[in-house]
Amino acid sequence: MSRLLIEFMPPLAANSVKETDSVGKWILVGGFVALYRLLLVNGNYDWRIGPDLHPFLQTAPGQTFLCGLFIFSLSLIVAGLCFTNAPTWITMILLLVPFEFSRPFLFFPKLTPLDYLIAISIPVLVLQSGPWTLFQRIKTTFGVSIICWLAFFLYCLVSARLLHGNPRGPLRWIGFLMLYYVAARASQEFPSWPARLCAILSWIGTAVTLHGLYQYAHIHDYTRLQGLFLQHNIFSAFLSLCLPAMVAYALRPSKIPSFVRWGFVVFSVLAFMLSYSRGAWLGMGIGSLITLGPLLLRTGLHQRQRFTILGGGALIVVVMIVAMLQRSERSPLSLSGRNRYWQAGSRIAKDHPWIGLGPGNYASHIDSYLSIEDRQLFKTDNAGKPILFWQHLHNLYLQLVIDLGLIGFALWVGGFGLLVWRALRNVHAQMASGLCVSTFLGISVIAFLVHNTVDIITVNSFDVVFAVLLGTIQFGTIERL
Repeated sequence: MSRLLIEFMPPLAANSVKETDSVGKWILVGGFVALYRLLLVNGNYDWRIGPDLHPFLQTAPGQTFLCGLFIFSLSLIVAGLCFTNAPTWITMILLLVPFEFSRPFLFFPKLTPLDYLIAISIPVLVLQSGPWTLFQRIKTTFGVSIICWLAFFLYCLVSARLLHGNPRGPLRWIGFLMLYYVAARASQEFPSWPARLCAILSWIGTAVTLHGLYQYAHIHDYTRLQGLFLQHNIFSAFLSLCLPAMVAYALRPSKIPSFVRWGFVVFSVLAFMLSYSRGAWLGMGIGSLITLGPLLLRTGLHQRQRFTILGGGALIVVVMIVAMLQRSERSPLSLSGRNRYWQAGSRIAKDHPWIGLGPGNYASHIDSYLSIEDRQLFKTDNAGKPILFWQHLHNLYLQLVIDLGLIGFALWVGGFGLLVWRALRNVHAQMASGLCVSTFLGISVIAFLVHNTVDIITVNSFDVVFAVLLGTIQFGTIERL
């Protein structure tokens, strides 16, 4: 694995940007090598059964893991000071998303390497552009949505203060905005950035896919097909952000043989379906219908493109049938307890409609809103409080209403919704040119929005990947396939 990183990372950075500082690049490579060596080789990590990190971190190999994570985080900070352009930042951050482990270490707080990188990137961006230039660019990039975001963050701080909550969760949306801004800069400064983004997501998604399939081959259980994400639904959610980009990458001319690129797609579709994540399936299905459906009805669509779309749909149907034949206690149409989340959420919303429980207060209040049956059905800790099942409400939008109330949710919708609407409007406009890269990126955007109705897939920083997709769609050049 270390040899693969040494061979792969420098070309990736060099191909993603024109002016990458070689010192920063090799510092980053060294950090990756240290992480893999310490965590996966010396740390005796078992790739077959997937991560069980909480007990693992209490062992000697777990302490080795923390050392590797610490070295890697330091290398990110040093390397980040060397980089000067937007595509490099995005490449580094996307590479980190599958490795979002968090654990306190020495005097450092419970932050992930991704958190460290975002934290160091903000002052670096200010120093590189200057405060006034950065302000002008932010105003141009975000438009009126920045007003909603500023009001949202102010509201969260005041709400956390008055309701004795913790604003850390809502403030992580700053990372989302930073990645949207950087993606916008990358698209404006590098016309080929959308195509490069597809290549990056293809390689990362394929690596995650192969790890997941390796787990499945040893366990034959869809719940263990999870990569490094601890949960099969999160694994499939990540693939839903990569798979459409893989198809676009396979359709484009490239030095990589087409059978290799289509191999990425086939393996990833297989892993995506075997993960048995019905929320991810639903999101991808709706996203594909909305974006590709109208194109199939057009007479001007190239025959090869029409065959690709129909053939891909047929492949997914076949694999889905195979996936549904897996032994599972869940039927394809079961809610898997989602109705209990929604009922509990509606009870909280009825009592706290406008200001919610306060950011970070859900875990301490949910127990009082559970029915007797809810408490008896699911596991409890030593204090008798529900865990695991009730960690959140498995609906991003409902969770925001519960945490922040209708006022905070409206501010969030104003900021977030405007950015999404602009991107999807751009996808629709570019569809007049036929099949484009943005068409496939738009599938991931819609899939993300739909999947968040039955899960919360921002918990693994997938929102920063989503931000990159939005910024690239909105500001990227039209590239026909």
